[in-house]
Amino acid sequence: MPKESEIFKQARKLIQKGIAVVAINRKTNKPDRKDWQHARISKQHVFKEFDVRNNLGVVLGEPSGNLVAVHLHASEACHLGSTFLPDTDMIVGRSGKASFRWFYRAELSAPRTFNDLKGRELITVKTTGSYAKVPPSVNHSKRRLLW
Repeated sequence: MPKESEIFKQARKLIQKGIAVVAINRKTNKPDRKDWQHARISKQHVFKEFDVRNNLGVVLGEPSGNLVAVHLHASEACHLGSTFLPDTDMIVGRSGKASFRWFYRAELSAPRTFNDLKGRELITVKTTGSYAKVPPSVNHSKRRLLW
């Protein structure tokens, strides 16, 4: 479990970059607030909104300056990501799955999903109306997410 100060520190760092953050419930994997799409947490209110039981999420799309998340679901997509995706300083991974979520600034009106011929989800691009977990969050298997 991440130290208490790590959640607060990372949330404030993201807010400083113009990225809206949201507290994610570890059990449900959903935002704690019903109005999460419209709530804007300031650096001064991070302590009020988060606690050690939360994961940290970023609000995607317009609220975060058109931040989009490219989720690489299949192992083939993860292996090809570093070859075909543009460089970014926001890449999330974890032990066993090095780079599975890449963040960019781009205007995208709706999420997109790309499947293989069998219908298996390979890549999802999320934008406004979505959120994504970021470090120092942990996944459902209690593995810590890493930048």
